[in-house]
Amino acid sequence: MYNFTIVIISSALIFYCLYVFIKEYKTKRLFSPVSSYSAILVIHFFFPGLLTSLGILNFNYEMNYEYLLYSLIFTFLSFIMFQFGGYIALLSSSNRKFIKNKYYLWGKSRVVIVIIAWLIIGWITRFYIISIGGYFQNDRSLDEVAQGQFHALVSMVELFPTQAYIVALIFYYHRELWIENNNRWERTILLLGAFEFLYWIGSGRKLETIFILLIPVVIRYLYISKLPSRAVLIIGVVGIFTIFPATHYYRNAMDVDFGSQSSISSIPEILIQGVELIEGVGPALDSTFSRLNLNESVSASIRLIDTEVWELRYGQNYLNLLVILIPRFIWNDKPYFHYGTLFGHDSGILAVNNLMTSISVTYIGEAFLNFMWAGIVIFIIFGYVSEKLYLKAKDGINPIWVLFYMLYFLPMIYVGGTVAMYFGGTIKLFVFYSLVGVFLITRLRLYQPNKSAN
Repeated sequence: MYNFTIVIISSALIFYCLYVFIKEYKTKRLFSPVSSYSAILVIHFFFPGLLTSLGILNFNYEMNYEYLLYSLIFTFLSFIMFQFGGYIALLSSSNRKFIKNKYYLWGKSRVVIVIIAWLIIGWITRFYIISIGGYFQNDRSLDEVAQGQFHALVSMVELFPTQAYIVALIFYYHRELWIENNNRWERTILLLGAFEFLYWIGSGRKLETIFILLIPVVIRYLYISKLPSRAVLIIGVVGIFTIFPATHYYRNAMDVDFGSQSSISSIPEILIQGVELIEGVGPALDSTFSRLNLNESVSASIRLIDTEVWELRYGQNYLNLLVILIPRFIWNDKPYFHYGTLFGHDSGILAVNNLMTSISVTYIGEAFLNFMWAGIVIFIIFGYVSEKLYLKAKDGINPIWVLFYMLYFLPMIYVGGTVAMYFGGTIKLFVFYSLVGVFLITRLRLYQPNKSAN
């Protein structure tokens, strides 16, 4: 449905975000929270909003479309508040006077111990997940796979090999081994990255797969403010956007031929079936942009409150962040905080008989569900915390802050989540890796800028 007003507004918002992104890039802050968020909002909200207003994309439920304009305005105001929070953090940091005359070093032997331990524990857990039929993304909603007290721990440990990959990369750049041309360490990192990519893409989980591709680029840029070659960037961007339609057909192939209890040995057959399901470039692009489009979730959130289908939550979702930090073995009856399926049904996005699919509420939609238009204030806090972490990671003094930022980076850019579900786990990881970081640090060293790194 063509809407001239929304075409103009969404186009203006795209140009504003591009302006912010370019400005951040010119100041060597490409992967700062503000630049990352500006890109994410264009990809998930403003460009899909433009396509929707031109009649190229459609909403699942027509009544949600009536709130698209309000959705775009609320999303933009949230971004302004996010920028404001980041500015406060930047201003408070610039007023601090300190001399950066030393920095922390991780011991090589200790890093190797952590990497080996994480790989062993993580891959044993992954083989367990495969053995119970929980490897594929479509299997994760099964009761025997996704429920129970043991599930949260298993899901966390499953990520250990990915975190070992992050630790290896941080150690490589922080110790400046890249200047020494340490081929053995480079081969180790490439091998770790290849195994992680194959594991996640084989499972059909696109977010983790994309993150594996982003990790080395982000960490490298944090340390030396340089991007890979233009050819590598082009291949990477094309590859990332190819993952969206590819995982769509791949998941459909799992359901068509193999049901929910597919064996990992059936991957070649699933791939063949997925290729047969491809209907051409047009449907593939439509699938990609439809999955990137998160406008309907925010529009639906506004509609649910405006029509009083849902009552305001008055911060309940954010209080859940405190509750979710309590381990389930301490609180056996701790409630689950997942409400994506309920949201999907009440918003009209999901069919009533679809009990397996979860709809992304988004951080922006959740803010409106809790405080209506005043929910934009939440993003001042979000922007402040994000920028503080980024500044600590960027100063290069302690590698643990780079690790923290990378653990935080994924939930930060995954705007389709909810705060308690995604940041609750991140806070637990911060506590855990604070202890690991103490083990990894061997000594302080006087700070001597390496001119060849600039």
